[in-house]
Amino acid sequence: MPKYHFKIATCKYCELETEHQLWDYVDGLENPLQKSEILAGSFFDFTCSHCKKNFQLEHSCLYSDNKFGFLIYFSPIFDEEKLGKILF
Repeated sequence: MPKYHFKIATCKYCELETEHQLWDYVDGLENPLQKSEILAGSFFDFTCSHCKKNFQLEHSCLYSDNKFGFLIYFSPIFDEEKLGKILF
């Protein structure tokens, strides 16, 4: 399963388009850097290379922590039907 993909992100301030890596799945044991960003609340942060402004990119991501035995699904838009398809 691919863990990330690349997508064009558009700066909310200067509208510069930049290719950005978006994580679809983060395994906390295999990806300690991403785990620390998730725990710090900076995982979705993006800094524009042109105007240097910071903002958050909205995208979905599944996080797993096999050590403690849980999954967390981050979604910018809660969709109960979509969540049901993922879980069941």
